[in-house]
Amino acid sequence: MVRNATRNFLVVMAVLALLIVPAMAQDEGTVVVEAGDPVVIGVAAVISGEGLAPLGEDIVRGVELALDERGTVTVGDVEFEVTIDVQDDLCSAEGGQAVANYYVSNPQIVGIVGPTCSSACRGAGPILDSAGYIMISAKHQPRAGRRLRQLQPDGSE
Repeated sequence: MVRNATRNFLVVMAVLALLIVPAMAQDEGTVVVEAGDPVVIGVAAVISGEGLAPLGEDIVRGVELALDERGTVTVGDVEFEVTIDVQDDLCSAEGGQAVANYYVSNPQIVGIVGPTCSSACRGAGPILDSAGYIMISAKHQPRAGRRLRQLQPDGSE
């Protein structure tokens, strides 16, 4: 259990680093965070629904644990507090689309962890991709991941 918790913590910290630093350093589509303002990470997870909520709770708690351990990020000489904005992806394509539209319309969001389920990933993917976000999901079904990896850049298999 401790080994899994440590591994999960390290994965979440790596994901946060991958999301925050590039988002704050890019020239095009730059997210400007003023000194004293927090860096906001979106967390799209299923947080409602019988039998589904525990899947999202794991992800949210993992991110919260990472922030408890290290709740700031330094860019240049400026240290920023990192906060999260948790939204329910409903484990559905419609929920994924709604959450993705919410996040890309919010200029404070610098990166996104989630969505939780494959169906939510399929709904959110095109929206996040067209807005320049990288979708990092910890719990989607492996079959969907294999399918996505099999596609070539031109859309063929």
